[in-house]
Amino acid sequence: MKVNLYLWKSQRGKFGKAVASNWKGIDYVKSMPEQVHNPRTDGQMKQRGKFDIILGYARIFAIFLRVGFKELAIKKSAYNAFQTENLTNDFLTYVTDSWVANEAEMLLAKGSLDVTEPTSVSASASADTATINFSSSAIGNQSLGDKLYVILGNDSSKGTVVGTISRSAGTAVIPIVGGLAGGDSLGGYMFFLSSDGKKVSNSKYITITAS
Repeated sequence: MKVNLYLWKSQRGKFGKAVASNWKGIDYVKSMPEQVHNPRTDGQMKQRGKFDIILGYARIFAIFLRVGFKELAIKKSAYNAFQTENLTNDFLTYVTDSWVANEAEMLLAKGSLDVTEPTSVSASASADTATINFSSSAIGNQSLGDKLYVILGNDSSKGTVVGTISRSAGTAVIPIVGGLAGGDSLGGYMFFLSSDGKKVSNSKYITITAS
């Protein structure tokens, strides 16, 4: 059905089999979906499984992706931006009859701020802490006031930094709730938010083994 969008500007509701609405400043029209009774073809079930995995990660990392995808949340939500990015990169690979996640390929943040690599990482089983060191100097479009975001965890333990540490500190010591034993591994992500709150860096995947 061809529709002149100008005629629908600022309109809401149904017209025949069309629905007019506005979301985040976008006027749009879409056709009403035909009734489908729980389609379960192999392709549909495969795609549903992929969406379910992305949704699960989005729920786990919700507080981070709202910041991490704020630059891309233009005319769409940060969740939609996260979903789009991670549905199309190498995060999920279909092997035999299931999706396999390569968490090193997932992006928890994507933006235009120059990326910061950790200079060293470590974790202490006796202190139940993880330490991430990074350059305390600013390069490119970075600034010393940029704020660090980190999430680390395993099946039983987790530690976070939510914008409370500046780049100028050069280090973050993160308490691990749930504790650590020698040999325990932590996986996670780090990124920076610019000091003016407008830009984010792409996230970096981190793995740490406690000693």
